[in-house]
Amino acid sequence: MKQALLVAMLVFCVAGVATAQIGLKSIGGGVGYIGASFEGVDANGNPTTETLGGFAIGVGANLGELTPGLYLMPEIGYWTTSKDFGQDVSWSLSNFAINGNVHYRFPSGAVTPYVGGGLGINFVSSTVKVPTVTIPGFGTFGGETKGSETRLGINLLGGASYALNPSMSIGGQFRYVIASDFNHFMILATFSHALGM
Repeated sequence: MKQALLVAMLVFCVAGVATAQIGLKSIGGGVGYIGASFEGVDANGNPTTETLGGFAIGVGANLGELTPGLYLMPEIGYWTTSKDFGQDVSWSLSNFAINGNVHYRFPSGAVTPYVGGGLGINFVSSTVKVPTVTIPGFGTFGGETKGSETRLGINLLGGASYALNPSMSIGGQFRYVIASDFNHFMILATFSHALGM
């Protein structure tokens, strides 16, 4: 399913590039809040879901219109979240993402709402820290354990931008990312600067 979506997105983008005016039109970024949901089990073996909050940041570009109103918007992003369980036990998670999104804009004056979507490659890293315990004759246990995974994500987003002047815009964006067992949402304050203005 995910491979079919990736192929369909690639075909769509290649077809659009053939008829579009593609080039670097603007650069921008955003900062905000990440809420990541994790599935697990409790002490009794019952399924649980927990949401942790953290910090998100990203930078991106507008590469122009694929078709009227539909813009190619690649970006990179980073977010991190953590939980302290007490007794020197903690868990942290971070994600570096490379995203290929499209935005469909609804021109309406100084404020421009948009919706969009795309695919992303998520490089997820986790760290678990527990107290170190040495048991004579058996060795030392605990400390820090790290792991990493790569996941394909589906990005669903919407927002609006406000033109401060012909070259500078600010705005807000809500995004939901479907990425297996760590789906997450972001609320971002955004900005962009048009080039060649």
